[in-house]
Amino acid sequence: MLDRNDKRNFIRMDIECPASFTVEGGDGNVGAIVKNLSGAGVLMWLEQPVEPDTVLFVEVRPRAVLPRR
Repeated sequence: MLDRNDKRNFIRMDIECPASFTVEGGDGNVGAIVKNLSGAGVLMWLEQPVEPDTVLFVEVRPRAVLPRR
């Protein structure tokens, strides 16, 4: 059962999947790992630091989950 005592507007979903991002005005993608996401945000581990308020273009690449047999 989900504990909804945190008063968030959106449920946070714990995941771990590859992602990449590009800094606005930059060139080239930088690798990242998405740790959790919600309808209002994402937590990622980044390969390089990013300054606060930097605009990022993010691509999340979830892995396919195959059904059990």
